[in-house]
Parts: sequence; structure tokens; C-alpha cells
Amino acid sequence: MKLLYIGLGGLVGVFARYFTHLSIEKSTISAFPLATFVINMLGALIIGMVYVIGVERELLSSDLRIGIIIGLLGGYTTFSSYCLDIYRLVDTDR
Repeated sequence: MKLLYIGLGGLVGVFARYFTHLSIEKSTISAFPLATFVINMLGALIIGMVYVIGVERELLSSDLRIGIIIGLLGGYTTFSSYCLDIYRLVDTDR
């Protein structure tokens, strides 16, 4: 069941990331990678909330918690995209 949660969560997470990125990019005109930054900060906040709800309060099963954190939020956030956006920002200013 754990793998199913991770797979489905990942699928939802990557699409959520894509559409969130598009909507933020449309509403801002900045060289700074704001969309990727917002996505990663929001994802980190939600990961913390899911951890508290799942582990400390024991309101989520282990499989569901792992599916949400690794699948959904792992697909939604990505540090490597943020690094690439920062590199592009620095590279265009040369």
C-alpha cells in the first residue's frame, strides 16, 4: 500500500508543482525564481505539519504519512530546481 500512496502522491505532486509554478510566474515579473522559492517553502511548511499530525499526534497511518511526505510533497518540492533557478539568475547577470 505504501508504494501506491507514494506513486499516486508523486503524480499529484508534480502536477500541483507545475500549475502552481505557472500561476505564480504569470503574476510576477522578476528575475528572482519566486515560484520555485514559494513552492519549496510551502512544501517544507506542509511537511512539518504532516509530520506533527502523523507522528506526534498519531492521526495518520505510517503508509499514508510516507505517501504524503515522500510522494506528494517530494513531487511538489525540489531543491535541485531551486538551485538551477538560482544558477540561471546568477548566470544571466554576467
